[in-house]
Amino acid sequence: MWKKLVSKYENMFMVFSGHILNDGRGRQISEGEKGNKVIEILANYQMLPKGGEGWLRILKFDPETGKIQISTYSPLLDKYEENAENKFELDFSNK
Repeated sequence: MWKKLVSKYENMFMVFSGHILNDGRGRQISEGEKGNKVIEILANYQMLPKGGEGWLRILKFDPETGKIQISTYSPLLDKYEENAENKFELDFSNK
């Protein structure tokens, strides 16, 4: 997907993926062919009890600052994860 699609277009700034085992979390920022930053976020919780306990990522975009606040919440457990792998901020300003 990266080589054939995502890396080729300068308006791509974020992609999400899943279905990988181990801890099921990851993130990185890569550079597209046009020099644009592309935020890559992995979130996969299916290996947890009850098929993932309902964990999901919530993203709040602030266009004025170019920041994205990411949190991880389970409506099943009515709980937020507070560690650095599950609650973080990213810059999407492409600077």
